Amino acid sequence: MKTILALAVFISSLHGFVHAQNIIDFSKIRTPIIFRGDYKFAYRDPAVIYANNTFYLYFTLCENSSDRGYYSMIAYSKSTDLIFWTYPKAISPRNRNLNYSSPGNIIKYNDDWVICLQTYPTPMLESFGNANSRIFIMRSKNLEDWGEPELLKVKGNNVSESEMGRMIDQIAIIEEPFAEELEIDVLDIPVRLAADESAHTVDDAIKHMEMGYKAIALKAIAKTLSMTMKIAQASYERDVPCFCADLTINPILVEWNKNVAARLKSFP
Repeated sequence: MKTILALAVFISSLHGFVHAQNIIDFSKIRTPIIFRGDYKFAYRDPAVIYANNTFYLYFTLCENSSDRGYYSMIAYSKSTDLIFWTYPKAISPRNRNLNYSSPGNIIKYNDDWVICLQTYPTPMLESFGNANSRIFIMRSKNLEDWGEPELLKVKGNNVSESEMGRMIDQIAIIEEPFAEELEIDVLDIPVRLAADESAHTVDDAIKHMEMGYKAIALKAIAKTLSMTMKIAQASYERDVPCFCADLTINPILVEWNKNVAARLKSFP
């Protein structure tokens, strides 16, 4: 298991990278490799954010065990120059029944930093996470000390954890952070913001994309299918991803909404 973490993996999507360019001398970086795996440990699934003049790198730390199984944990390292990095520190438990892994992204919500992650249980030495894989978040005030993982009940509070089904590979976005009547430019906000209720027409959607919104929530029923197709086309032409989030539909129209969702590009 020789997996490496390299700068090239994440540098193009770095949160806050535009600001970091002004203080980092990239000519001094002699190698893109941050951590190199060996027979015992591997490093994968990097997610990074730039805050407080520091790069915080989160990743899956994999540990091979003598019984041919493995453990997965969320770990982090930090750097101020992309050259010297602190020794990896795990922020989730070493537990094969959970195997926390795959940090999706990190966003600031109110006074907390929030990271999304998954469990990937392999209690019977499975190669892949079993049917108990679920999606969680963790919260922090300082990007280093994290609270206990919190299950995301993405199918609603009425669906129990045992009935949720297998879920992996998560990412978080912020949807409609401001009142609809406020036209606020968000180009300098280092997280993906999605326009939803305020994107009534294709002109509204285009205006929001020009203001820096990097995702559009489609409502194929509530906003009519014809308008939804126009908004989806305008988003596609501007390389802005869409997703379906229509809660005002009855069971008969669920298939209609699923057909729209199935024809959208994969969310990045």
